[in-house]
Amino acid sequence: MNQLVHPHVYAQAEKEKRAIAAAHPEAVILFDVPLLIETGAYREMDLVIVVYVDRATQIDRLIKRDGLTREEAERRIDAQMPLDEKRRFADEIIDTRVPLPGVEGAVRSLYQRLHDRAISKRIS
Repeated sequence: MNQLVHPHVYAQAEKEKRAIAAAHPEAVILFDVPLLIETGAYREMDLVIVVYVDRATQIDRLIKRDGLTREEAERRIDAQMPLDEKRRFADEIIDTRVPLPGVEGAVRSLYQRLHDRAISKRIS
């Protein structure tokens, strides 16, 4: 299924990215792709951002958010590439173990750096 669907999804995403970039050269374009690393699509990105949390917090959040048992949460996490492994592919990491205002600050700071970089590239 993934081999049939992913090429079309990525082709459409590339088409949309080009259209946005042409109309707004200073734009910061983000793709939220759950299997970005596993599919190898990360190689097509200018930058890879991993949103990180430790395993224990991830389990607790799944239990609270989805009403899973601990075993169900662990199975769900174990079915995915570990976040500690994904961190190795990251150019930037947003650590969500901190309170929400800290996460928001990290995201704003990262966005500003990316926006400044896009403007810098456009000028040069």
